[in-house]
Amino acid sequence: MLTFVILFHSDLGTFEWVAAIFQWCCLETTVYRRYQFIVFLMGLFHLKMACADAIWRIFIEPSNGRCHV
Repeated sequence: MLTFVILFHSDLGTFEWVAAIFQWCCLETTVYRRYQFIVFLMGLFHLKMACADAIWRIFIEPSNGRCHV
């Protein structure tokens, strides 16, 4: 059992590579070999863009676009 994690942050393209590694190593026998100690965090740019998009959808965009149909 591992007692530590590695926080890893980058852009979403790198996340796809990390997700591919997780999927490729999913059948390994140990937690270490499955790379389960890596925790991916989204980069600051993508966090800012998600916040800007949320503000746009809530306050700026017309109310017709708020329907979740």
